[in-house]
Amino acid sequence: MNHFGETETPMRRWIYGAASPVGQREAYVGRYEQHYADVRSYFADRPGSLLEMNLIGGDGWPQLCDFLSKKGPSGSFPRLNVAGRGKKK
Repeated sequence: MNHFGETETPMRRWIYGAASPVGQREAYVGRYEQHYADVRSYFADRPGSLLEMNLIGGDGWPQLCDFLSKKGPSGSFPRLNVAGRGKKK
């Protein structure tokens, strides 16, 4: 909810049924949860075709590069906008 702020957009009205999340928490969270369930359902019969990463929990290059069958880059995984603060960790 904090991500969107009070800004209204036609796209948000189309996706969430309300142009702004203000006073529409249930609609916005419900749509997010439905989308998440739809994506997982779509990939249910395709093991190895969907990568879910927990960036807050520390997932990074190893998980992503293993999934893509690529060698990981040197350096740490970029962590910008952590907790909406725009800070690099």
